[in-house]
Parts: sequence; structure tokens; C-alpha cells
Amino acid sequence: MDSRRDDMADGVPLPAGMVAPLGGRRGARLEPVGIIRGVTATVADLTHLESDPTLWRYTLFPGYHAAPNGITIPSAPFHDDMWMWAWSLTPGIRPRPYIALWFRGSAKSTSAEMVTVAVGALGARPYAIYVCDTQTRADDHVGNVATLLESPMIATFYPALARRRVGKYGASKGWRRERIRTTSFTVDALGLDTAARGIKIDEDRPG
Repeated sequence: MDSRRDDMADGVPLPAGMVAPLGGRRGARLEPVGIIRGVTATVADLTHLESDPTLWRYTLFPGYHAAPNGITIPSAPFHDDMWMWAWSLTPGIRPRPYIALWFRGSAKSTSAEMVTVAVGALGARPYAIYVCDTQTRADDHVGNVATLLESPMIATFYPALARRRVGKYGASKGWRRERIRTTSFTVDALGLDTAARGIKIDEDRPG
């Protein structure tokens, strides 16, 4: 059984309006992972959610896919291509590089930040580095990733991903501008104007 399913939240109520279009088996004898408008979400729901990257991102981050008037913004084919690449990542296997050359206003940064969360949520990698031309910009993007990790939906479906890693005496082991570290995932910010050699966290290196 997927170890990520062993640590799911029990009956966490979500804010009104955050509705996930899930289609898992209702009433199945599976461990509950949260409450969506009074309906218990099960492991089957999470499996269904992860079966489609479009369903995943529109469910977990609805506010990032809506216009100011509340109308849902459909994704473009190039968005779907990047998300399918992210969904193909496999632990321990070097991926095919993906280079996205998108026009201004095409949600480049937002998409990269959400994909970073997806990498941790799906267990594709335990460690990621967010690289930008400057350290300041990299720090800003990692801060946005932290905001996504703190969302109610992530806390419900991926509680280990949402919890900050703490040491023996309860102090956070990494939740600052240049690094966020949860109990299952670490993200470092790296600017190309900053020297960095041998980057790793514990026994994990990016790759």
C-alpha cells in the first residue's frame, strides 16, 4: 500500500465553496481522508484525484484556475503537456528534461509552483530545487510554494506534505525564505547569482 496513504487527515472540514469533483466509491470501508461538504473522502477518492493531473490541480487549487468573476479558466494544450510530464516522473528514474517557452501571462510561475507541490504530493521526489536568475526571485517562488502547501486542500489530502518538519524539541527544521521542509518533502531556493556546490538534504539530492 502507498505509504502516503498511511497518514491522512481524519474529518478535516473544508471552507465553503471548495468542492472537489471526486468520483471514488462512496461508502467503501476505506480510511477517511477528509470532509468535502459533509461527504467523507476516501482513499479511493485520492486515487481518482491522482488519476488525472487536470482534475488534481483544478480540485486542489480552484482559485488559481478562475477569473475574477469566478468563471473557470480552461488550461491550454501547453499547460497539459507540462502536467503530463510531471505525472510521468518516477522515483529513482532520471526524467526526460522538459523546457517550457511560454508567452508572458501564460501562468509560467504559477504552473511551476503547483508542479513543485505535485512532485512532493505524488512522492515522485523527496527533494526539489527551485532555480531562478537571482536568489531573491527564487526565494519569492519558494514562498509561494509554501503558501500552496499550507492550503486546506493539501492539509486534507496530503497531511504529511503540509506539516512542517520539526526537530526533537519541536523547533522547525526548515521553513524560511530559502527553504521549506515538511515531514515528506523539501524545497530549496537557488539563485544563479549565488554559488552552490554539492546541494543535498540528508541523504537526498535533486535528480
